[in-house]
Amino acid sequence: MDPQRIAVAGSSAGGNLAAVVAQQLRDQSGLCHQVLIYPVTRGYVPDTGTFSTYAEGYFMTSHDMAYFYEIYAPGVDRTDPRIAPLAAPSLSGLAPATIITAEFDPLRDDGEDYAAALASAGVPVVLRRFDGQVHPFVYLGGLIEDAAQARAFIGTRLREAFGQESAGTA
Repeated sequence: MDPQRIAVAGSSAGGNLAAVVAQQLRDQSGLCHQVLIYPVTRGYVPDTGTFSTYAEGYFMTSHDMAYFYEIYAPGVDRTDPRIAPLAAPSLSGLAPATIITAEFDPLRDDGEDYAAALASAGVPVVLRRFDGQVHPFVYLGGLIEDAAQARAFIGTRLREAFGQESAGTA
């Protein structure tokens, strides 16, 4: 293992944790990439955008998200960047990112807004939305082709971040 080439990755709440870790490690060497799969980047459930459009009937509901926020950080300031990485005062200098979103996911705007904020801060970011998919699709490998494509895409991005040969070599 090369301590100068480390990546963080996570999906949903794990994507939140990976984004927060990337922010916390900004000034330390070693972190070369972050993979955020439909990450939670706000500390609240907005009543607009994909949270509103896909609030019901698409696997995860806005009611579920409100509950998750409440048990994750009861009584904590929801604008604290350690809870809501999108609220960080600065995103500049963070490790390059790969962000995966799903079309029919209440969290789609969280991931896509975070990708836009990273890009605005000068952070190299690749955003890939999988149309026709719902929140947990990446874990449905063997059932849907997009899951395999997402995993292959993530693998390629990590190999590139680690300075290894990209697609076609294992």
